[in-house]
Amino acid sequence: MGPSLDEVLAKASINKALIEDPRHFSFPEAPHLIVTLEEWFPHVKLAVDPSGNFTASGPMLELLDLLAKSLNFKYSLVRPPDGAWGVTHGDGKFNGMVGQIQRKEVDIALGPFGVSEPRSKAADYTVPILVDYYTLLVQKAQPEVNPFGFLLPFDPMVWVGIMISFAVVLALLPLVTWALRSNLPHQWTRRLSNATFYTNVVFENIRVFCQQNLQMHLSMNSTRFLMAVWMLMVLVLLRSYNGALTSILAVRNIPIKIDTLRQLVDEPSFFVIIEASAVFMQHIMGSKQGIYADLMGTKQEGRMIEMTTTEMNIDGLERVRHGQHAFVLEELTLKTLMSQDFSKGGACHFYMIREKFMPFFFAMIGRKGSPLVPAISRRVFLVSWESESSFRLHFLSSKSAGSQLCRPFCKSCSTDD
Repeated sequence: MGPSLDEVLAKASINKALIEDPRHFSFPEAPHLIVTLEEWFPHVKLAVDPSGNFTASGPMLELLDLLAKSLNFKYSLVRPPDGAWGVTHGDGKFNGMVGQIQRKEVDIALGPFGVSEPRSKAADYTVPILVDYYTLLVQKAQPEVNPFGFLLPFDPMVWVGIMISFAVVLALLPLVTWALRSNLPHQWTRRLSNATFYTNVVFENIRVFCQQNLQMHLSMNSTRFLMAVWMLMVLVLLRSYNGALTSILAVRNIPIKIDTLRQLVDEPSFFVIIEASAVFMQHIMGSKQGIYADLMGTKQEGRMIEMTTTEMNIDGLERVRHGQHAFVLEELTLKTLMSQDFSKGGACHFYMIREKFMPFFFAMIGRKGSPLVPAISRRVFLVSWESESSFRLHFLSSKSAGSQLCRPFCKSCSTDD
């Protein structure tokens, strides 16, 4: 297997060369490194056989192979016994892969790990590999006919304007007739004293609005003019309304119950599925107020379900598929899960909300004070940020392509969806 990293770095000349020139350093004799990792789409994919042996693939393994070739080392892969990434509960001791690094049981943890202040006390980070945001994944509702679709052609303020105009016309017609009553024949004057006349005027306006014929004879020019203006306005209004309504009736509405983190926290019927011992969990555990403290409060309510990444990919995804559950996870991971689900059945079963929150840098980690970390950092920077054909650009663009087909840009989808 070759000497361990500790045995190689015990040689003063090698340790000095690594510290002085991490950019160009390469081990003269290949050490054998112990690398810990856990499944996390799309970065690391594990295939486990019945005996418990596993093989790993994914962009992070490609990066590890590049590092091994550049620095000249061999490696063995292990997994944390608890399947966790690593959080501390205030005593400074970490579980998961961060704990393995802290106890010097392994040399490198592949991750990538969200950068946080508590973890930086137990391990050293490389330069960031990528930046990702947290968001939510929920079940995609089935298209349905909106019972209030007849209101959609106009905005609320347009409807308010229509109602005001209608009320003004209803008031003006009787007033104009009353104001000119001295010029009317005697029989019309008598009719003006009858409340039925005013009622007839009101209903004549309603008949015009409903595109019915007039039954009342309007003898005064002013009244005729006012009615003509009202007819013209109604004609333009109804033509616009009918065209828009015809288009809208061809569209089925997809109701979105959860579209923000606040809605998820405030919805008592929804369960929150969150990654156990992850950086986001560490953050909300320390929150004392605000939305993240409220999110942590769902644990006391019995609505929070903590899962390892492997459990989330199997059991957690099925729970979300059947409704009343929501993933709280990184955007790139959720896009990958949506893409894989779409490629299997050609249908969209999930909806990723538009809101993004809590951005994190993600990086590999090594032992605290290890001279190997700066050497890895230099190479990670070259392949992740400086190279136009970098693996980062490759998997960011390719691993989540199918998810774009399942991402509605409005809250309604056509009947062809």
